[in-house]
Amino acid sequence: SGISQQEYDLSELEANNLNADIELVRVEIGKTRISAPYSGKVGLKNISLGAYVTPTNILTTISQVDALKLEFTVPEKYSENMSRGKEVLFGVTGIDKNFTATVMATESGIEANTRTLKIRAVVKGRQDQLVSGGFAKVSLELGKSDNPLVIPTQAIIPQARDKKVVVFRGGLPNFTTVTTGIRDSTFVQILDGLKEGDTIVTTGLLAIRPDSKISLTKVN
Repeated sequence: SGISQQEYDLSELEANNLNADIELVRVEIGKTRISAPYSGKVGLKNISLGAYVTPTNILTTISQVDALKLEFTVPEKYSENMSRGKEVLFGVTGIDKNFTATVMATESGIEANTRTLKIRAVVKGRQDQLVSGGFAKVSLELGKSDNPLVIPTQAIIPQARDKKVVVFRGGLPNFTTVTTGIRDSTFVQILDGLKEGDTIVTTGLLAIRPDSKISLTKVN
């Protein structure tokens, strides 16, 4: 014998309710498994086994190692050299090798206080040796000079409108205005104001006056 339509509808409703309960349980069970949104390197955990956590708890941190970005700044006068696709070399402390990154974007304008342009580049390839958030020293090729003239950076005396260097001539200091080019932490390029063979003073600059008599000491 069959069943009535009413009994069939009630049975179907009960089955649908049970399926909904099963799906709800599956969702709740799924919440006990935490999956990372992307592959990367996991840091230290902030919770212990059995701890009660909420959506506001930070369990750990994860860093992407196959899409690291490099951010650095360049002086305003070199901003035109930093176009999209340009390759730069950089190194990090403790690793005796250079890495390559490709410029992907630049800031829309010059930073008003520092007069620098922020650059963002993408590190080439997966570099497991690099740690996210680390400090990098970037090397840029901004041009070539056949006869570069460079002097120690500490020899430069900054002025309000120009820069000067103390040139030793005949026992007297000569405060010479110079035009500088590219520089690093040790040396600065001189574009105009000095010639090869000039003797410059690099120490005791604050004590030197235009009429001071100075003598040089040979350092072995």
